[in-house]
Amino acid sequence: MTYYFASLGRDYDEKQQRIKTLLSAFTEQQRQAFQSENVLSLLAQRSQFYDQLLQALWQDFGLAQYEHITLLAVGGTDVRRCFRFRIWIS
Repeated sequence: MTYYFASLGRDYDEKQQRIKTLLSAFTEQQRQAFQSENVLSLLAQRSQFYDQLLQALWQDFGLAQYEHITLLAVGGTDVRRCFRFRIWIS
């Protein structure tokens, strides 16, 4: 699933409001889907949403133009593993 983050806005307040709206809409969509969809599918969707949001913010703030900085994400972004888990069998 691809989420389309058009321009997030021209100024900080506009960006902030747009992000809040996107997050609220996505959270509501996931809340409604929780009753019928597989939890692992929802986690994959959530991970993909945040990966794409971070990439959109990186581009929108113009950070991609600088060669001396990079976006490092710890915890599994871009491999669609937002939440790590272990299964213990005893």
